[in-house]
Amino acid sequence: NLAVVATNDAKFYSPTCADLSGGPFACLPSSSATMDSEMQCSPEDSLPKGVPKGACGELGLLAEGYALKATLGHASLYVWAVGLLAAGQASTMVCTYAGQIIMGGCLE
Repeated sequence: NLAVVATNDAKFYSPTCADLSGGPFACLPSSSATMDSEMQCSPEDSLPKGVPKGACGELGLLAEGYALKATLGHASLYVWAVGLLAAGQASTMVCTYAGQIIMGGCLE
């Protein structure tokens, strides 16, 4: 989680987007997901050369993968997908184990 937060701060934070009403929003590359605003932004040196300025938008689970792909490369999309899969599996195992313990206590 800390790595994702640090990457998002370094790549997508823009004071212009953070101060918009209804936000805070992130400065997303224009090639990523749909934008919530037409406000142009440019995080300080976070967009690689050749990527045009971005627009302010909400950074959710879907937009995160495409925004990482646009800024860090194609492999980051797959790293993000594996991370989501691992988080889902961990959550499933914890809830199943907790339910098993609770039901074991109820049956006694």
